[in-house]
Amino acid sequence: MRKGELASLTVADVELSDDAPAVTLRGVHAKNGKRSTIPLRPDVASRVRD
Repeated sequence: MRKGELASLTVADVELSDDAPAVTLRGVHAKNGKRSTIPLRPDVASRVRD
């Protein structure tokens, strides 16, 4: 992710469920203009949850 994309994230863009933790980048903020979902490793999601 680029700095601007990271800066545009909100709490609603982060899903920390046990099934499929991920960050969703809205197309408005992406360089290519398309929405994308970036999976998070379970250990990273666990650290963010804590």
